[in-house]
This record gives sequence, C-alpha cells and structure tokens, in this order.
Amino acid sequence: MKRYKLWQAPVFAFFSTQFYRELGQNSKGVCFVYLFVLLSFATAIIPLKECAHFRSILMMHGRDLIEQMPTIQIESGKLSIKESSPFFISDPETGNNLIAFDTSGQTNVPSELEVPMLITSDGILARTPRGDFQTKFNGIQHLQISAKDMMNILSLFAFLIPFVHYVIELLSAWAGHIAQALILSLVGLLLARSISVDIKYEGILRIAAVALGNVILLDGIMELFPLYIPGLGLMDITPPNWFLYKLVLAIGFTLFGVGANLSSAGFKSVSDEPESVLPES
Repeated sequence: MKRYKLWQAPVFAFFSTQFYRELGQNSKGVCFVYLFVLLSFATAIIPLKECAHFRSILMMHGRDLIEQMPTIQIESGKLSIKESSPFFISDPETGNNLIAFDTSGQTNVPSELEVPMLITSDGILARTPRGDFQTKFNGIQHLQISAKDMMNILSLFAFLIPFVHYVIELLSAWAGHIAQALILSLVGLLLARSISVDIKYEGILRIAAVALGNVILLDGIMELFPLYIPGLGLMDITPPNWFLYKLVLAIGFTLFGVGANLSSAGFKSVSDEPESVLPES
C-alpha cells in the first residue's frame, strides 16, 4: 500500500474507510501472507499456555514426580516396567493423575484412564486441548531409562508437544482462513455488484482477508482467557456462541470495506483546489 505500512493495517482495518479504499484500489497481492503473520501470533497463545503449565508442574513438583517414576526398559521397540499395569504418576499438589503406564495392551488412549499422557509398550500418547500427540518406540533396540532420565524426557515433551501442535494448528488455520477469505470475497462481490462499486475482484479478496485479520486479532484476545490476574483472581470474558460473533464480524468488516470503495481512493487537499475568482464589482 502507498499510504499505509503493513504494521498499521491491524489498527486502521477496524475503522478507516480511507484504508479500505487504498486497500481495494491501489494495493497489490491478496493478503494471504498477512493472514499467516497474524495467525502465527494468535495460534501461539494456547501452546505457550500449555508449555508454561507443563513446565510449572515439573519445576514445582519435580522431586516428587521423580520419586514416583518407575525404571523403564525398552527392548526391540517394546517398553516394560516392573510395576503392575496400569501404573499412575500423580500431581503431588492436587492428587490428579498426570501419567499412566499400561504395558498390558488393554488401554489404547489416555481418556480411558482419565490422564493427559499414556505410556504403553509401543509408544507415548498425549491428550491436549488442541488434539492428540503420539510417538512410537520403533527403532529403539535397547534402552534403560531411570527416573531422572524420564524427567528430562518429560521436560522435552513439555516443549515438544505444544510446539508440534502449534505448527499443525498454524498450517491448518491458515488453509482454513484462506478458504474463508475466498467465501467472504464472494459476499463482497455481491455487494459490489448490487451497489455498483467500481472495484476489481482482487481488491475485494484483499478486503476479505484483512476483515478476517480483524477477527483473528479478536479471537487471539479471547484465547488469553481464562487468565489469572494477581489480586483479581481468574478472569474470563469469553462470550457464549463466540463462533457466531466471529462470523458476523467477518461479514460485517468485509461489507464495510467494500462499501467504503464507493468513493475513490485518496483525498484531495483543499490547497490543491483552484482558487475561485471573484467577479469585479
């Protein structure tokens, strides 16, 4: 854009008709990279919260967790422990089970034992708000893991699981928002034809993408909650049926941006107007 910088877009996209005129008529591209940049920040919020939660448990109760850990033996891709299955590792503070070991083959998913992480003879399965994470012991011929080694592995997984989910969520969300931008551009195209707005389809698609960017920013703010604020407690402002609100906002900003293009881009300064000549008396 000639009159605006990229970092200004998230601000002016919420209210400026002049911004949308410049976006629709004088800009280039379709703003899919803009969506990716916003999503790279917005989709990182929950993985960062997950990582902070896992690491806080390990740091606060690491010694207690180490004492509960069994000695693990992996032979030819199969894990075994001396304790009977299922064997649980619990949170010393709340008493809730955090990890379950089940080498009997009777349990396949963490939800069956109501734990976030299940370790079977074949691999590790973890359940998170963003989906399931799984890894196998294939290729490990001989390995013995002590309780201390297991804590190092859990520390790694506390970072690795949120990171993998972040990458998957970012790519899937980007593809989904591109599809949504294409659909919203059709809505904007209908409005442009109905009110005779002189704008190309590429400009409408840019407007739809930036309109979705507004929703991404608002959705990112909602993802921050519930949020613990010292002195105020746990704060939660997420409204019910938030998905419907996002849909209405995306359509609304798209129509607002297209409608703004009824006027041409740019304003003419008063100083540029020719001075009027008064008739001689």
